[in-house]
Amino acid sequence: MKQAQYSFVSASESLESAHRSAVQTVRSSFNNVNASISSINAYKQAVVSAQSSLDASEAGYQVGTRTIVDVLDATTVLYNAKQQLSDARYSYLINQLNISYALGTLNEQSLQKLNSQLGKEIPTSPETVAPENAQQTARVDSGPAATGSSEAARPAARHSSGNPFGN
Repeated sequence: MKQAQYSFVSASESLESAHRSAVQTVRSSFNNVNASISSINAYKQAVVSAQSSLDASEAGYQVGTRTIVDVLDATTVLYNAKQQLSDARYSYLINQLNISYALGTLNEQSLQKLNSQLGKEIPTSPETVAPENAQQTARVDSGPAATGSSEAARPAARHSSGNPFGN
């Protein structure tokens, strides 16, 4: 009898640990998604700035006020900014997949959708990043048995202003 009780308590603790781990993963990935959105916006501006700098260097080279080294340096800065932008987009996509995995919703269709979006602009509106789903909110905030939801429990980043891809 005691052994069965100990086994039950052990299984309950394992379940609670798995639940907490999943909640932590979702929260961490959600924060990382929002950080990626901010990074994407910043790197998009860096690309615009680097392109302007390159244009100015090329114009200066044409009139003799800049050297080819200046043009090459500006080109390097531009490509570094583009690489950082690509890295931020990659991070965004990976964190979206991490959220789906932690929620148990990652499937072949999710991966096919991601694959079809590669090379295209990616929608990152607040509704796409954190869709309204009362059951998921209830499970994350109150445990597996909860059924209600409150707007106050929704993460603050839900109301973010940024869509880094312009969608």
